[in-house]
Amino acid sequence: MESKKYDLIFITTFVVNDLVENLVSSIIESNTKVNLLLLVVCQNGNLIDDWNSENISVKTLSVSFMLSLSSARNLAIRYILENNIEASHVMFPDDDSTFDYSFFDRYHSCASEGVNYIVDIYCTNTNVLLKKHKFIFGKTLSYLDWGAACSVNMLISFDTFLKVGFFDEKLGVGTHYGAGEDNDYFIRSCYSSNGFIYNDSLYNYHPASKWKYKQCSVKQLVVRFNNYGKGVVYCLCKHHLYYDAFIVCMRALGGGIKSLLLLKINYSIAYFNSSISRFSILISSVLRCKKKNA
Repeated sequence: MESKKYDLIFITTFVVNDLVENLVSSIIESNTKVNLLLLVVCQNGNLIDDWNSENISVKTLSVSFMLSLSSARNLAIRYILENNIEASHVMFPDDDSTFDYSFFDRYHSCASEGVNYIVDIYCTNTNVLLKKHKFIFGKTLSYLDWGAACSVNMLISFDTFLKVGFFDEKLGVGTHYGAGEDNDYFIRSCYSSNGFIYNDSLYNYHPASKWKYKQCSVKQLVVRFNNYGKGVVYCLCKHHLYYDAFIVCMRALGGGIKSLLLLKINYSIAYFNSSISRFSILISSVLRCKKKNA
């Protein structure tokens, strides 16, 4: 595979066997036109088979322990760099993402080399957007549109991919800051390029959230809300977007007040707890910045 150039590189991490098999199957069954490399980071001894056809290569990278999401992605990025692999674009689909023929049939006509894109995500087997927005086709997105980004909707030019480098391993699932890695990567990609173009001609699928808040204990709600809040606030403060970080903090506080008024006590506790952790990160980040600039 050394020194080979692909149209697309997909990087994903193996978490659930049935899901990653669905991802691989959707690519194999739908893609006849795009020269694609799928890199799958297999953890905890889990394995899938390598697979090759005329235009698709499935390559597994195996580790015997569990990595954080950002560390697992970085393992694949390092493999690409060390083996001189090139492509026109890179994506980071989740293991429960799927694609249909339209993505691969339209790729060459819809995606220009050297350009970054934000694409749509639909709930699996529906025409309902997973991540709703009000963008119009062709809109240019800057780092200030960080909220639009998630791993499965970024189509990143290889030039930008090389400039951005690795994911921040302080962020993401499996870390102290359990989210925000995709927002951070998006912001850094914008800094390293002319931003992203919204293109609704390309899309993929992702299951709607299966997390049932009503069935969660207070502890589960607190952990989930804290993971998201801490990661996003830390990411925004890292990039000196303090006003945006303040708004994220206030949303948690507002959610706590609203839930209390509606007598949704579990939600209220989770939101208030999350607001405390978010404000704590924001205040400590501002103080560090002032101390550094003093």
